[in-house]
Amino acid sequence: MDTWPAYVIHLDNAVERIPVIEAAAAALKVPLEIFPASDGSEIWSPDIKHPWRFDKLSKGMVGCGQSHYKLLKMVYESEAPGVLLTEDDLVVSETHDSIQELIKNIDRETQGSWDILLLGASEYVESSAFSSIEKVGRFWGAHAMYIKRSAIPHLLEVYEDALEDSIVIYGDWMYNEGIRLRSLKVFGPCKADMKKYVKQTPGLVSSLTGKIRS
Repeated sequence: MDTWPAYVIHLDNAVERIPVIEAAAAALKVPLEIFPASDGSEIWSPDIKHPWRFDKLSKGMVGCGQSHYKLLKMVYESEAPGVLLTEDDLVVSETHDSIQELIKNIDRETQGSWDILLLGASEYVESSAFSSIEKVGRFWGAHAMYIKRSAIPHLLEVYEDALEDSIVIYGDWMYNEGIRLRSLKVFGPCKADMKKYVKQTPGLVSSLTGKIRS
C-alpha cells in the first residue's frame, strides 16, 4: 500500500484548508496530491434528488458526490492497485507508526479480505466488533480511507445507477451503498477508537451544509 497514490479532495477557493492538508500529509508521511473538488454546478438541476427523497440537496452535496466519483474513476483508469483517499478537513491525531500498526492489524485480522479500510469516521451507524477492529455496515465521515482497485468499479456503478434515476449520492453515501448493494467489506478501528487516528477539523465551514463544524 506504500506504492498506492494518495489524494486529498480540495476546493480551490477553500484556502484556509491548505495548512490542514499540509499538516495531515506531514503526519501521514505521504505526499497528498490535491484533487480539484467539484462545486456541484456541473450537473446541478432542480430535478435531481437527495437519496432520502424528502431531504433537500445542496450544490455542495452534489459537488461532494462528483468529486469522489471523478477521483475514483481517474484512479481506476490509471490502473493503480488502490488509493488513499482523504478529504481536506482531516486531522491526523496519531503518529505515523501508530497508523501503520492499525493498517497492519486490520490487514492481519481480515487476512487481507477487505475492500475499504477506514482510518476513522465521525460515526459508525451500523457496525459490529470483529476481533480487535470493527466491521462497518454504515458510517458517516469519509475523512481518510484506503480503497482497493477491485472495489472501485462497484462504487462507480452505484453512483451511475443512482444518477440514472436523477438521484445524487455523495461522499459517505457512495461507500454505504457499496456495502449495501455490492457487499463491499469495510473495516476500521474499533468503535471506541473511531476518532482516535483521524477526525474532522473543528471550526471549518462544511461544504455540504454551509454550517461551521463543532
